Amino acid sequence: MEIIERIIELVTKGIDVQIDAKQLVVSSSDGFIDSQDELFLKENKAKILQLLEELKISSCTQLAYLSCSQNRLWFIDRMQSSSAQYNMIMALELNGGLNVDAIRQAFKKIIERHQVIRTTIHSTPEGEPFQVIRNHDGFSIPLIDLSSLSNEKQEERLKKIYQGEASKPFDLSKDLMLRVQILKRAKESHIMIVTMHHIASDGWSQIILVKELSALYDAYVNRKDIPLDDLEIQYADYAHWQRNWLKGECYEHHLNFWKKQLRDLPEVHSIPLDHSRLAEQDYRGSSFQKKLGTDILVGLNSLAHKHSATLFMVLNSALAVLLGRYSNEEDILIGSPVANRDQVELDPLVGFFVNTLVLRTDLSDNPTFEVLLERSKRYLLSAYEHQELPFEKLVDELQPERNLAHSPVFQIMLAMDNNKIEELELADIKVKNVELSNSVAKFDLTLNISERDGLLCLYWTYATALFNASTIERMANHFEVLLKNILAKPQARVSDLPIMSSAEEHQQLVEWNDTEANYPKDKCVQELFELQVARTPDAIAVVCGTQRTSYGELNHRANQLSHHLIEQGIKPGVRVGIYAEHSLEMLVGFLGILKAGGCYVLLEPEFPSLRLKYLIEDSDIELILFQSGLNRAQCLTEMYIDATSGEATRRLNWIDLDGDWVRKAGDSMRDNPVTSSSPLDLASVIYAPNDVSIPAGLSVNHESIVSLVSPGEGVGNSVSTNPENEKPTVQMPDSSTGLSCYEIWKTLVKGASLVFKQEKEPVELTAKTSIEAYAPINQRLSNMTRYVMADNRLVPVGTIGELYLGGSSLPKDYLNKAALTATRFVPNPFSETSGDRLYRTGNKVRYMSDGELAFVGRVKEQPRQRNFRIETAEIEARLLEHPMVKEVVTLLPEQVLPVPLLVAYVIREPVANDETPVNEEALRQYLKQQSPDILLPSVLMFLEQWPLTSDGEIDKSALPTIDSMFPQGEYIAPETKTEKLLTDIWAQLLKLKPEKISSTANFFEIGGHSLLSVRLLSAVNERLLIDLTIGDIFNNPVLADCSRRIDELIRNNDIFLKEAEKETDELSDEEVEAMLVKLSDEEYGD
Repeated sequence: MEIIERIIELVTKGIDVQIDAKQLVVSSSDGFIDSQDELFLKENKAKILQLLEELKISSCTQLAYLSCSQNRLWFIDRMQSSSAQYNMIMALELNGGLNVDAIRQAFKKIIERHQVIRTTIHSTPEGEPFQVIRNHDGFSIPLIDLSSLSNEKQEERLKKIYQGEASKPFDLSKDLMLRVQILKRAKESHIMIVTMHHIASDGWSQIILVKELSALYDAYVNRKDIPLDDLEIQYADYAHWQRNWLKGECYEHHLNFWKKQLRDLPEVHSIPLDHSRLAEQDYRGSSFQKKLGTDILVGLNSLAHKHSATLFMVLNSALAVLLGRYSNEEDILIGSPVANRDQVELDPLVGFFVNTLVLRTDLSDNPTFEVLLERSKRYLLSAYEHQELPFEKLVDELQPERNLAHSPVFQIMLAMDNNKIEELELADIKVKNVELSNSVAKFDLTLNISERDGLLCLYWTYATALFNASTIERMANHFEVLLKNILAKPQARVSDLPIMSSAEEHQQLVEWNDTEANYPKDKCVQELFELQVARTPDAIAVVCGTQRTSYGELNHRANQLSHHLIEQGIKPGVRVGIYAEHSLEMLVGFLGILKAGGCYVLLEPEFPSLRLKYLIEDSDIELILFQSGLNRAQCLTEMYIDATSGEATRRLNWIDLDGDWVRKAGDSMRDNPVTSSSPLDLASVIYAPNDVSIPAGLSVNHESIVSLVSPGEGVGNSVSTNPENEKPTVQMPDSSTGLSCYEIWKTLVKGASLVFKQEKEPVELTAKTSIEAYAPINQRLSNMTRYVMADNRLVPVGTIGELYLGGSSLPKDYLNKAALTATRFVPNPFSETSGDRLYRTGNKVRYMSDGELAFVGRVKEQPRQRNFRIETAEIEARLLEHPMVKEVVTLLPEQVLPVPLLVAYVIREPVANDETPVNEEALRQYLKQQSPDILLPSVLMFLEQWPLTSDGEIDKSALPTIDSMFPQGEYIAPETKTEKLLTDIWAQLLKLKPEKISSTANFFEIGGHSLLSVRLLSAVNERLLIDLTIGDIFNNPVLADCSRRIDELIRNNDIFLKEAEKETDELSDEEVEAMLVKLSDEEYGD
């Protein structure tokens, strides 16, 4: 037991140790000191004497424990280096003849009454904090006279003073935990600013302070007796009681309740942020206030009364619904403060008693609001029964992922505040609370609610590093709309309760979807191209390196091909494959197929043979055009040869785009062919170029393309000016990941130029779905409407939903996949036209305030490798086709690794004794033959059997982790001197054997927590004489990383010492001694 702890225990027994003329004097309230205590005092006499002298106190009764809440704030203060985030500022407007001397006397009496205000906090060499109760006779209140300034200048000065107070930190080891200043605006008009540190105060304490100030001021002004009763206990007594309570059975009872309630917590909320999180919270904040009318307040109270609930229970349920709608999550966590003053003796005390409850709301079954309210009531009543468990202890027990970027467990706070400071009076002075803009945000978002003058006041405080002001204002408005709809229909399911105003819905449905444009409904794509050829035959259509092809020449080559295809039997409805790179030949192929009346299907050259085989079969292709030098006819043809009979199961015809037929055609086939194509005929079947799920082709007819690219609209953001022909040019990427049907045809029907890159440059790959290969759906396009929805309802600006597309330019279905079509092409809830459909893109997006879309992810996020979406079902299907593979599960585990790794867990088929099971190399070679590289798992793990849940399902969470296959998970012995020293310190703190601690071990993953990190900090700084910070430990939790940080500090310290030696060499011994005394006074002084 540490010496400080032992001394405090003696004090609680009634034993005091005082210092008198550098001698210790021991006394006992009952005159008895047992032999063990007497032995301790004798053996530690010198240490106790040194401690009292260093702390500059005369009695051990001035030492006390910290409460759990104080421990947390002290730890945060150490980590943030005296941050001002826990300043509590109260500004009071005082109107009347103010007696400043009486105010000073009243505050001095308050400081005398409440020891916690005059305590300073220190720590033992081992890093354990304790507090010292001091006298602090030097309290003063500065009076700042602003009366000579104009009102405008006064307001400017007041704002600066408020901001200064808000940002001025307390030194917990030296300062009084209370600051007061008075600003004189006029003879009988003053502003009093009272600032306390949260470590010594809370909301209840502020009311106590003002009430006592009122009573004492009246007594001093009117020369009355002090009207306040003596306090039975002090905050230090509460801290000691709490310390003992934590060792009892009640603690375990409460702890077990909360651990059950808070199993499997999400690490952080999923509300969309306007800005990416910083590596560390900066606590800069702002606020937005909104007042709701009496009708809403009365209605909410009535609803609460109907369900025997409280207003807070209703508001907590409503806020959970709002957060669920914003985040698309069903597990909602909200923190909420409780006074935590169950004992009547605590009521009159100033101090940090408030505790925090974690309120968890489950929206998974889409309950009605009334059902949700009943759940909220039951949960809160149970939570109140277990509110004594300190939140700080709960965090230590839950061991959430430690991250300096956000607070643990929850990041959103809800508080009800009905303290009415403005109704208090100081004698004949009217006191009014001054509303201050909050510049500190302890959490991502805090909603403070209070009842004022029959109104419901909502005070939203938010982290400005995460949210824009407009976002919070919009959220506040949505909360108001939601509350109104709850009152109108509390029996509605929560997903059906509107949160958008009618104006917002009109903006999304009408204003942002005003894309209707006229287009020639009787024309096909190739006919629009031919019209453009007639207008500008000599304009440059295609640029490939130094080769430039005019519209007339492109049309000529396409006509030659189309006539040849017609001779081969191509007509409307026939699908033709084109196997070509992005080139002039590809465009000739597209146009030639369309002019013959056919439908083109692009076959990507980089795909393996088996994948191409699937696309050929799925689109029922029998004729393939290919670019010279890319012929895979023999390879693909052999795949259709039956191994037993030797007969072809499918006959493929191949046509070289630069073959002999071109020479034979000559000029006899220059004219545009006449076909029976109609706008409703298929023009193309589009497969997702990089979404490597089981392929599904979008059927696109001529009308869809024509309505999308109809003349009269620009080519969009891809356009630049071509100085030769004053037409736009479009740079076509050399990878199909950037190609879209829209970009090609929009360019060619407008007389612009397509420029293909010849050189192969590294490109940023963008995974595309088939709809994105059709058109850039992130842009506003002609005759295409966009809707962002969740649960078949529009979501507000800034909120995440799934993107749905509509309009005449939309493709009509998936080729030969009726079930998938029915799933993805759904009825349009906003249309009165029978049969009108919307296409579900599967993209999670959100509208920005200007109507642009921001991509967020996939609705059911597929694993990714190298920025490609991966359909694990396809990988599993490919592996299961191997005769030696019995079962497969494919996952992308969340590991702390430089890149995500796709893992395939495989159970092999049993083999005879003389056979060898398939190995990893053989499986990889097998997959390479039929799948692109991006479909290959990064890791193959062979298992004998699956871990199962109690229901007999595969327990994916119990599958072996991939770190077991890499050095990160293996034991690596510490090598450097610092690593070995740090290992010993960790072992001592965590009670582990040093040989069990790897240099790759994470302090917080092997038993460390916040308080232990403080002890770690003290141990390291004491042994190495450096200034390691809490932030250093949190940012470098791995032993090897922390060691490197320590080595860096040691090097910096050596440089500093060398410079200091140069300076002190020039000082006398007396000057050096005086410097050391000054430094000591600064460390322990008042």
